[in-house]
Amino acid sequence: MVGEEHVAAFLAARERRGDRPLTVWHAGHAVRGFYAWWRQSGLPLDRLDAGLLDGYRQHLYDQDELARSTQYVRLSALRTFVHFLATEGILPSDPSELVVLPKQPRSIYHVLSERELVQLCQAVRERDSLALRDRAFLEVLVATAMRPSEAAHLLRDVQAHEPAEERTRARQQPDDERARRDAG
Repeated sequence: MVGEEHVAAFLAARERRGDRPLTVWHAGHAVRGFYAWWRQSGLPLDRLDAGLLDGYRQHLYDQDELARSTQYVRLSALRTFVHFLATEGILPSDPSELVVLPKQPRSIYHVLSERELVQLCQAVRERDSLALRDRAFLEVLVATAMRPSEAAHLLRDVQAHEPAEERTRARQQPDDERARRDAG
């Protein structure tokens, strides 16, 4: 039977591999959670196979309060553990390949309202060159719907092609000129 000594060896291997301590802790928590379910299930404790792993997957799916991302992390850690057991020769084969991970729902981006966009641009109130640069950067993002990473690459590319003494400086435009420009 696979036991706690195998879990300890698995976690030690993850540490040697350079996994972060929190990642190792989560992997141990997930595998020990599987063992707790296995002992309570009444299923034979001498056989770790695809049917057992699928039963645990179904158990996780049936828990309404368990987010898909949590199910995914727990099953992924369990698959890695079972793969480790097969690689070490403790299991004759690797049934982890047959465990289907839950699909992650695609996140929907939050779109800011026009009022929120104006508030974002007006959040920079200082008048020094860095604050003006930051406000100009925000206004470019808002006006073009550019992602921050795209804007950062654009800024880097522009600066790479300008001699250092000719770097573009941000200047404050008088509010009345900005109002006329935005209204036009």
